[in-house]
Amino acid sequence: MKIVGCDLHTRYQQIAMLDRETGEFIERRLEHESGEARAFYAALAGPVRVGIEATGHTRWFERMLAEMGHELWIGDAAQIRASMVRKRKTDARDAAHVLELLLSERFPRIWRPTMAEIRSELRRRQTRCTTCRLYIQVGACWIAGPRSGISAGAFQGSRMCG
Repeated sequence: MKIVGCDLHTRYQQIAMLDRETGEFIERRLEHESGEARAFYAALAGPVRVGIEATGHTRWFERMLAEMGHELWIGDAAQIRASMVRKRKTDARDAAHVLELLLSERFPRIWRPTMAEIRSELRRRQTRCTTCRLYIQVGACWIAGPRSGISAGAFQGSRMCG
């Protein structure tokens, strides 16, 4: 298994990787815009685990690794930083530290829903909202009665369900 500690930034990432089978250790800086990062991860064969600190705008990275069949672990940034012995922060040290935490099984992993779980939840909420609208329409017509002149069409498109 290949274990990758990654310090992810918007334009690039610094990685520290250890191949447990061969003992090979690699430290590199990968640019995002040029496609260097995608090519690097696509070239990795076998099981791969990538660890990153929790940060915003990582969904593209999550999707890319999922497409390639790699496992992504997202860690609590505050706990990762607190466990560092040195206070001086560099990208290479951060990547190596994430790798060290992954190897020693002390990585403070947090739970994030997968894209499939997010889509499922959105679909569930949309169905629930549609069902609520139907109940509101039918209930309003039944309460008002046929003589009031209110029909189910009067409630069409109402935003009463949230």
